[in-house]
Amino acid sequence: MQAGLDCSSRSQPHGYVPQVAAEAPPKSRRLFLSLLIDRTETWIAPMRTYYFDMKDGVPKRDEVGVELASDGAAIAHSKRLAEKVRLERPAGNPDLRIVVIDESGREVHREQVYQQSI
Repeated sequence: MQAGLDCSSRSQPHGYVPQVAAEAPPKSRRLFLSLLIDRTETWIAPMRTYYFDMKDGVPKRDEVGVELASDGAAIAHSKRLAEKVRLERPAGNPDLRIVVIDESGREVHREQVYQQSI
């Protein structure tokens, strides 16, 4: 057996392959990566205005609206509003819905306030 190929050594586990240390990226690449990281950490999505209309045949328009970060946040807000209405008026119109409208007039979501009776 050759001197450098002895696999019976007890100091290293079987199949051990020494790892080569990774070199640091060149200075220009590090600068690019640091700028990219800085830019993603400081970028903030613009807030959009969402309107929460109450509708049970005749709509009651939300004239003020709420500024939120995304459609998902607006949908979550509509679910909280529906829960609040259910707590304040447990026996209400089963057709009552909260309709979420974004600032462009697009309907984002409809949240049923009361369960439909079958």
